[in-house]
Amino acid sequence: CKYYVAMAGRKPVKKQGRVRGDMVRSRRGQWMLTRGLDNPATTHFMSEALCLEPARRHVFLLKPLSGRTHQLRVALKSLGAPVLGDPRYAAATALYVDRAYLHAAAVRLPRRQPALALPGEILDIVCPPTEGADFLSEEFCSWFGRTFEHCACGWQPVGDEMREEGADITTGSTWFGGTVLESRPIFRYTT
Repeated sequence: CKYYVAMAGRKPVKKQGRVRGDMVRSRRGQWMLTRGLDNPATTHFMSEALCLEPARRHVFLLKPLSGRTHQLRVALKSLGAPVLGDPRYAAATALYVDRAYLHAAAVRLPRRQPALALPGEILDIVCPPTEGADFLSEEFCSWFGRTFEHCACGWQPVGDEMREEGADITTGSTWFGGTVLESRPIFRYTT
């Protein structure tokens, strides 16, 4: 499983849920979401408002269930809240912010990999953003810490379809470029 964080300058039409539909190219080469479900791109999301000076921002936790080109960017645009600083889907904001505010935040490695995790253990690798004034703000860092403090990837915002397999299994979390919120031995060394 992969998890992303994003920031938008607009309020989404809904706070959490699922964005699902076929993706097709528009006249200007951008991708757009349609109501068709022949080969749908599916993204689960949660959002929260943050008060960053001087503007209000909305932060998103995204979990793509499929891997289409521009899927997350198109999903947020379809919610009326394009990624802040996205030069293709929110070009006006790209002129006044320091980066596109979409970041690959976490990955859950399968427990079938014995070299990476102990039997019955799930390995979550979490990487907080290290660039971008809004990503480095105290408000965002606090939200990121709260979001990933217990289990880096075990969130369940809507219905049973979000339930992670093995919810009762212990988790080992590794943080790169940030503060360790939860640390358990990942590799055992013998001498």
